[in-house]
Amino acid sequence: MIYLNLISPDQRKILRTQKIYALIGNVLGLLVVYSLIISSVLLYLDKSIVKLKNDLESKKQEIQTKDRVINAKVDELNGQIEVLNQIRQQFFDWPLYLAELSKLTPADVSLNEINSNLENRDFLLHGYAKTREGLIEFEKNLKSSPLLEEINIPLSNFLSQKEITFEITGKIKQL
Repeated sequence: MIYLNLISPDQRKILRTQKIYALIGNVLGLLVVYSLIISSVLLYLDKSIVKLKNDLESKKQEIQTKDRVINAKVDELNGQIEVLNQIRQQFFDWPLYLAELSKLTPADVSLNEINSNLENRDFLLHGYAKTREGLIEFEKNLKSSPLLEEINIPLSNFLSQKEITFEITGKIKQL
């Protein structure tokens, strides 16, 4: 194959230089296009990140508000629980003691009045016994009760044989 070169060597150098410049121009043009594409993507991503950041801040504020409301409700419930605990500590289980007292009372003994001071656990019973034996049995039952202690019955209560009005003092045991 034969090559004919009709261009002078100086023109060839110029053409080569122009070709190189054109190639460099094309590469630079592609770089500019890629840079524009990348910058538009980065700009979109930046706006998305800013939007996500704002959404996150808004959600954070919303959660903090809800958290404050929940904490206030928890504090209120804790206060109510504390009040209930204080009430429960002051509560005295009267049904238990009255049921026990009823079991301890013989058939021929009746109670007319029960007075109690829960601060020092004292109690006072006023009642009526048909016989002295019933009163003695009642005294024995009270002294053997696991709920009562320091039972005191004046000797004057035992002077009569029948139809005795009595008074008994003692202390309520704490459970």
